[in-house]
Amino acid sequence: MPNVMTYFDIDGRVYVFSLYLIVVILARVVWILHYITLCVKSDLGMPIAPPPDQRDGLAARWARTFRQTSAMVSNVDTHSRNLGRSHSRWIARARRQFDVSVLGGAIALAAWVQLFSSSDSEPTSELSSQTMTLLFLGAAILIAGPFVADAEGRHLTYMVRESAVRVGFSAILLSLCSLTVDIAAEHWRIVAHIAAVLVLLSELMVVYVGCRVQRITADVQRSRRSALKP
Repeated sequence: MPNVMTYFDIDGRVYVFSLYLIVVILARVVWILHYITLCVKSDLGMPIAPPPDQRDGLAARWARTFRQTSAMVSNVDTHSRNLGRSHSRWIARARRQFDVSVLGGAIALAAWVQLFSSSDSEPTSELSSQTMTLLFLGAAILIAGPFVADAEGRHLTYMVRESAVRVGFSAILLSLCSLTVDIAAEHWRIVAHIAAVLVLLSELMVVYVGCRVQRITADVQRSRRSALKP
């Protein structure tokens, strides 16, 4: 009778690095859903004194969620005179995300093509399908992310691009860890597993801090709106 590990064992290898990547992807999905939930339920990013037509209505809240900029969300005082300057900085950061993501994806894709074309020779023939798959997924996510989120200036655009960058490079790092396990000596395999765990923990910590910041910002904005009510 097959045990549980059989379902994670292909060609005699346990695909633990792929499981790590799945956890990283799920964490990023939670980060984005947490933001959308706060926007709909807690009015995150809403002006301190919003116009009457923006205060109520689920449809209006959903529309505002996809319309908000990063400057609106990150500033607890959305009427600040520095809001425009902050918005410009966020746009510049999103453009850098685009450049880094596409460049990193192109390099990773070139590396995958080179490894794939020499898959019949040593030592490439010793690489597992997990290593090749993680590298290809990293390249694909890095290249596709900026084009999927192309609405410049929106906070969701920033979040999707940031997630693509983090998930894509995490996949590449996990691919390197898998490569080390495939061809390196025993002590280097231990180092690779430790590095993979650190990558996973780092991503989970970043997402946790991001969700905490969103929650604190929403609470501050709500308290300021409450203070302005007669």
